[in-house]
Amino acid sequence: MGLVVLASVDELVRQAPGPIDSWMSEGELHNLAGVKAAKRYRQFIAGHFLARRSLASLSGGRWQDWQVTNADSGAPLVRPPAGARPAPSVHLSLSHSGDHVACAVASQPIGVDVEMINLGRDTDSMIPLCMGSREQALLFQRADVARARAFYAHWVLKEAWLKQAHQPASMQAIEFCPCDAEAAQAWLFESDEWALALVGMPLDAVTLDGINLSSLRASSWARMPV
Repeated sequence: MGLVVLASVDELVRQAPGPIDSWMSEGELHNLAGVKAAKRYRQFIAGHFLARRSLASLSGGRWQDWQVTNADSGAPLVRPPAGARPAPSVHLSLSHSGDHVACAVASQPIGVDVEMINLGRDTDSMIPLCMGSREQALLFQRADVARARAFYAHWVLKEAWLKQAHQPASMQAIEFCPCDAEAAQAWLFESDEWALALVGMPLDAVTLDGINLSSLRASSWARMPV
């Protein structure tokens, strides 16, 4: 089973108890000390607070007793509460954009990515840099606004896939296309303001919190054959 939560950075920062060194690990505090941008600083606190709450919600224990560290690659690693028997196998994925932070926790590798949609951004210049040739052909068939939105859809799918796989790969080599739900390897949720992708678990095995399917465009996707 898994849990995917989408929440507000501002709200989480207000809820997070202080001082932060009472619940963050030394590794987290070290990483946070290197963050100079105020916006990124708040996103870090919000994400790591949400991660602990999500871990406790899925696997039990007090949220304060869960620890989150980082691998050399930068990917988040989970340390279960001391004395847990047996120690649960839990995987964590975090993403943030604007005032949104997304967290996915599961008993197997999982990846989540959220991105605010900026229709004023020059996404056309980015498409050749991160999309495969088949994706490029599909995207450049679309009108301007639809093409920009499609760019963000493919972008979050790729990012979520990389987080789930924990393997370096070229963005261009990971191409996605829509598919039937039965063949889905990834799920995409879109509002007018943001796009969120989930990779690693079937949708019926995941609890969604803060993601209201009735108000979103949801679609199933799979990787194109290499």
